[in-house]
Amino acid sequence: MAEDFVFWSDISAPVVTDSQGDIKTAINLEAVRVSIDNILRTRRTERVMLPQFGSGLNNLLFDPIDEEMFNTFGDDIQESIVRWDNRVNVLSIQFKSESNKNAVQAQIVFRIRGYDEVFEYISTF
Repeated sequence: MAEDFVFWSDISAPVVTDSQGDIKTAINLEAVRVSIDNILRTRRTERVMLPQFGSGLNNLLFDPIDEEMFNTFGDDIQESIVRWDNRVNVLSIQFKSESNKNAVQAQIVFRIRGYDEVFEYISTF
């Protein structure tokens, strides 16, 4: 008896060409942004089978919002992304304090390895 299988996928792989008509890989920018978000918002030890995954940003939760905190925050973001998503090359990280909300907005400017285009990820922590 033959069974019918249904395969589900969230991968879309359209054929994309460059300016010379050569086929190139399509970039799924939203997948990269979601990956960055997952890395930064996952607390280390939170994942059972991979306790090293994530970042230490939750450790900064009650630290004063100052230049020292931005440096620590930036270092942790850089190290976490480099370790867990080798597609991403972080170019710069900038912060904006939202004191009235006791929050920090992070802007991460990055490239996807193998591409010249520059992208950004912005989130509030």
